[in-house]
Amino acid sequence: MDLNSFARRRSSPSNDTDQQLAESSKMQVKRFGSHATRLTKIFAYCLVLLPMIFATSLIFRHWSSDRTMGFADARALENEGAKLNVTPIGGAGGELGGCFFQPADNFNDKLLGGLLASGLDEAACVSRYTSFLYRKISPHKPSSYLISRLRSYEDLHKRCGPNTLSYNKALEQLKSGNKRGSTDCNYIVWISFSGLGNRILSLASTFLYALLTNRVLLVDQGKDMVDLFCEPFPDKSWLLPRNFPLIDQFDKFHQNSPYCHGNMLKNNVINSSAKSIPSYLYLHLVHDYGDHDKLFFCDGDQSFLEKVPWLIMKTDNYFVPSLVLIPSFEKELFKLFPEKETIFHHIGRYLFHPSNQVWGLITRYYRIYLAKADERIGIQIRIFDTRRGPFKHVMDQILACTLKEKLLPAVDMQDSVVNPSENAKLKAVLVTSLLSGYSEDLSNMYWEHPTMTGEVIGVFQPSHEEFQQTEKEMHNRKAWAEMYLLSLTDALVTSAWSTFGYVAQGLGGLRPWILYKTENDTTPDPPCGRAMSMEPCFHAPPFYDCKAKKGIDTGILVPHVRHCEDISWGLKVVHGGDDLYSEVPGDKVRMFAPPATFPRSSGKVETIKLPEDPCIKKFFHKHPESKSEDAIKISGFEPPPARIFGLRVLELKDQGVSEEEAMAVADMEYRMEVKAKKKAYARLKQIAKLQGRRPPPNPYPSAIKEIQAEEKKYFRARFSDPKILAIAEKMKEEQAIKSRERLRVLSSDGDYMDGRLVSDSTLSTNMFYYDVFAMVACPE
Repeated sequence: MDLNSFARRRSSPSNDTDQQLAESSKMQVKRFGSHATRLTKIFAYCLVLLPMIFATSLIFRHWSSDRTMGFADARALENEGAKLNVTPIGGAGGELGGCFFQPADNFNDKLLGGLLASGLDEAACVSRYTSFLYRKISPHKPSSYLISRLRSYEDLHKRCGPNTLSYNKALEQLKSGNKRGSTDCNYIVWISFSGLGNRILSLASTFLYALLTNRVLLVDQGKDMVDLFCEPFPDKSWLLPRNFPLIDQFDKFHQNSPYCHGNMLKNNVINSSAKSIPSYLYLHLVHDYGDHDKLFFCDGDQSFLEKVPWLIMKTDNYFVPSLVLIPSFEKELFKLFPEKETIFHHIGRYLFHPSNQVWGLITRYYRIYLAKADERIGIQIRIFDTRRGPFKHVMDQILACTLKEKLLPAVDMQDSVVNPSENAKLKAVLVTSLLSGYSEDLSNMYWEHPTMTGEVIGVFQPSHEEFQQTEKEMHNRKAWAEMYLLSLTDALVTSAWSTFGYVAQGLGGLRPWILYKTENDTTPDPPCGRAMSMEPCFHAPPFYDCKAKKGIDTGILVPHVRHCEDISWGLKVVHGGDDLYSEVPGDKVRMFAPPATFPRSSGKVETIKLPEDPCIKKFFHKHPESKSEDAIKISGFEPPPARIFGLRVLELKDQGVSEEEAMAVADMEYRMEVKAKKKAYARLKQIAKLQGRRPPPNPYPSAIKEIQAEEKKYFRARFSDPKILAIAEKMKEEQAIKSRERLRVLSSDGDYMDGRLVSDSTLSTNMFYYDVFAMVACPE
């Protein structure tokens, strides 16, 4: 062992102490250095995190103003959940993504106030029980009597629907051709016809008629009814089976069909007292129906029709207003609908539920573009003009209407700097049109200029199909989705004459502002007017007094049926006066209502005469070329010039103008219109000539030209159609036989004349000259 070294360590305590202090100081320095490094890192992290926290706080602080950058997935309630009784709808995987909130009270409206039956398959039709989440609760509640009748009808449909014993029994009777004994169930078959808006309105009318007459409604599937709508009734389908015996004849039914109700009345085949009841009748209630078809709306004919087991109906009209005027239906109708203007509102929401495919279009668009808005404005634009739009006068009309009625705010054309408010009101404007130009102009206006009120305006248009494509599946899906989206808005502007707008206003329970029809490319003044009621308009009502057998203005008979705002000859149901249905003391007859019965004599139905008919005769005297126009079809979308002239004269006379001056003004307007059309066509030909193209067809042909265009295809067909050629050959053979017989009578030698055998061609030629000689020698 090295004792010396040990002794050295033991004898030098100071050295050991210094060494320990040195080591200790090194450890402290090391520890201090690590703390300093840690503090530096913490400080760096703070520098990074603090700006992020500050930015996040600003974002959430101004969350309400950030809504202008786009719309969230569903409607938001800005109030805190603790202050309102709200319930979240759906989980993370639910249909609405777990971010849709509705007041808990809205769950009581899942069945639309009892209108809908419970227990139907929700997966097969999602819209039936979830549509209430997307609209406000309707202030119009269905009556308890309506709810009871709907449940009774559902039981009837279950008992008598397709492929039941009662249905099969009635089908056998239909095939036999005559009614034999009584049937358990009577039916009305609705034929799918016309555009989508017309179909929805006519189907609602047909169902109401079925409800009033205890019939089972069966719906022709057409091309897209299954694709667009859910089944409305539990247990049994409302669709007519495709093996129905008469289904191949649906496209061939017309006014002159053998089993047409009006045609049979016209030919005295049936009458109200007939004992022989046909197995079915065809009801032609299309806009071009005749006077005898319109007798459907008479009580006497209803008494006969209730005995017929099968009624086949084709219509493109909302004919409810004329059902209201039938005395035998009056009491029942207003027990069903105490609020008279809610007929389509309740029937439409009960019947028409978008299919899952269409519901997807609706909900996706709503959640993205409309849900977050404070207010939603719908503008439905439909222009009945053959020319290519958009038109400036229509855009001016839209702006004049929406600004005047304060539906949209005015813009600051000076582009003054406006500080955006944190709580700026957000308005979503939903535009539906076949063209995109109107929504683009509106969107650009609110993008390029600030609003005077500080409101933020978003303009959206789901589709622009350019022209109506009724036969296309996706076109009709989009059309149905847009009608439904319009019904979800808070305020609605619609176009005159458009059934598209009628459907939207009825489903939404909205009284729209109606854009009046423009004339001569000028904006009307006023540009629009508020509708009297939410009910659709009947475009082609009968003007006939079933008792007096003469024409009458059916728009002034009762307070609750009035002429439409957009079509002067149309009818619509309004709320009217409640005193109309109060008990009348002393059994006095109500002077302003139709009589209780409409007995019909066996005489000929008189021609309907309208107030403007004398003016039309004078118009024909001045303009004889217009006699080829159809001046009787007053219910068409484009009335003929003579009818427009007559109505214009009456309008001016109502304003105090004398008849002579009124006719002069109306005639001047007509001549100016004709001149403008000729000038426009001349300009089109000039443009085509400059471009080196053939002149286009005249977009404003005369009546004779239109008739010739329709007959042209038949004129040419006689040279190529095998059937026509066969008929012509047969006629030639018959004529040759007649010629030979007649010539044999003249020739004493039979087939010989002057000792020579006469051929068939010679006989025919001789007979021809003989006929000519007879006409000259013995004129009639």
